[in-house]
Amino acid sequence: MRATLRAMPGMKLRAARPKGALHRRRVLELAFFITPWIIGFVAFQAYPLLQSLQISVSTLKFTSKGGVSWLWVGLANYSNALFVDAHFVPYLVQAIVSTFIEMPLILVFALTAAIMMKQGLWGTTFFRGLFFLPVVIGSSAVMAQLLGAGGVPVIVQGSFLEPIFHVVGPTIGNDILGVFQDMSLVLWRSGVQVLLFLAGLFGISPTYYEVARIDGASAWQTFLKVTLPCLSPMVLLVTVYTLVDSFTNPLTNPVLGYIQSQGLSGSLNLGLAGAMGWMYFVVIFIILAGIFKYAQTHVYYAGER
Repeated sequence: MRATLRAMPGMKLRAARPKGALHRRRVLELAFFITPWIIGFVAFQAYPLLQSLQISVSTLKFTSKGGVSWLWVGLANYSNALFVDAHFVPYLVQAIVSTFIEMPLILVFALTAAIMMKQGLWGTTFFRGLFFLPVVIGSSAVMAQLLGAGGVPVIVQGSFLEPIFHVVGPTIGNDILGVFQDMSLVLWRSGVQVLLFLAGLFGISPTYYEVARIDGASAWQTFLKVTLPCLSPMVLLVTVYTLVDSFTNPLTNPVLGYIQSQGLSGSLNLGLAGAMGWMYFVVIFIILAGIFKYAQTHVYYAGER
């Protein structure tokens, strides 16, 4: 039996929007926001990026007339970086391990601080500004001065982490000890994450919490079943931001400093530095691809349900 819907006097019926219309609208919105970045990338970054790729498979040769030329060497620079150079791979492993140790600390601290700020306690506005203040003044020059003065690192006694060394071994134990030593730097880099989590918390509908309260859910159950799922897109954003920020921070990342030293040293080994830079980029890209692959099945988007 076919059901018919008749319009009441004065009532207008609006036809349902086709399913593909919402998708096209989102594509247009994406194009609108990403177009300025694409223009900037093509105008200012595409050529240097391709040039660095060319340099990574070449070696610098000085001519008799005082000029320079590039000689094709293929993958020799990549092979030297992986199997000949004694520092690149250890620095790369150290950067990856340190990042994956620091990232959960930053996420947990930022989420905890955002939840506390959302309670509307006295001084919330002050603490928002306080957490974001390091972002304003935390340039590389300022942090270099602070580190040089010796006023930033937190001193942790080795005996405090002695049980951890017995469980995870000296390599990972030293990385964990380094995180505790630089705890102030970890907290210093949490300002943007706190604000992002705070924005995500304010975007959760109060109706969800009301329903959970009616069902008798505890505060912990509400956090696990309501707050975290609704906040999962923001968790993904904060994770990616923290990961990229850690991998591109010249103060705490030994790989960047080492690559720069290879390119600016007396030998001007730009080909080796370019190969190291591209391998470092590929490693970051693979890690980000893995995070987005994991997010496909673990991130909840309320607008798509």
